[in-house]
Amino acid sequence: MAVAGLSWQHSQRDWEWVLGVNLWAVIHGIRIFVPKMMAQNEPGHIINTASMAGLISGPSTSIYGVTKHAVVSLSESLHHELKLSGSKLRCSVLCPAFVNTGIADSARNRPAGLTDAPADVNAAMLIEVANF
Repeated sequence: MAVAGLSWQHSQRDWEWVLGVNLWAVIHGIRIFVPKMMAQNEPGHIINTASMAGLISGPSTSIYGVTKHAVVSLSESLHHELKLSGSKLRCSVLCPAFVNTGIADSARNRPAGLTDAPADVNAAMLIEVANF
């Protein structure tokens, strides 16, 4: 999920929506599945998906970038923690570059309780930022 616009113009609901989808989903997955996978004591691999936005920062993508940087950091920390704990699990993070996924239309999936995006947020800005 993404909301384009200037960092200081985003509402709390913008932040909550994008953090909920892009970061909390990964956190919940780790909290739920890693203990169960470790208990099996079998080799395995966790692959979290972030984005190139987790490695670089550009204009008008602050919320998206924050979530993807967080997923990169969380995945790298988990990788080291699994090794240090002696687990047979490993963790990697995938950071693809711009892919035409329809993310510019992601607002169609935004819950009604989290809507109040600034008026100047639009799909054209996301496409422009992708070419930054």
